[in-house]
This record gives sequence, C-alpha cells and structure tokens, in this order.
Amino acid sequence: RLTVWQDGKKVDFTLEAYSIPGALVQKLTAKDVQVEMTLRFATPRTSLLETKITSNKPLDLVWDGELLEKLEA
Repeated sequence: RLTVWQDGKKVDFTLEAYSIPGALVQKLTAKDVQVEMTLRFATPRTSLLETKITSNKPLDLVWDGELLEKLEA
C-alpha cells in the first residue's frame, strides 16, 4: 500500500482501476499529484510493479504491507 503526504497532509486520491492483457492498472489522481501503478504478471509466480509519480511539489511516500512468505493451496 502506498500513502502519499504533501505539505504534512495525506493526499486524498480519486481512483481509476482497470485491467489490460497481462496487467492490472491503478490511476490515482489528486489536485497536484498523479500516481499510476501497473502490476504486470511475468510468470505464474512472479509479478512486477511499476509506479510513476508526477508532482510539482515535494512528497513524502510511505510504502507498507506484508509480503507472502508461505503460500498454501
């Protein structure tokens, strides 16, 4: 999960999400900040996340979350 802070305040985004062949796309839009995240599936067990962030002002970015260590079917 990505949290974006600008001028000490959490940025409130509008979300657009859709899929394309082999990938999931999320576009987050606020007044002065745009974030585009694309999750591409490289193999059945591997994915790559590309993140593009556009802003004219400095930002503080916080990534958090938990990676899967064990996968059980």
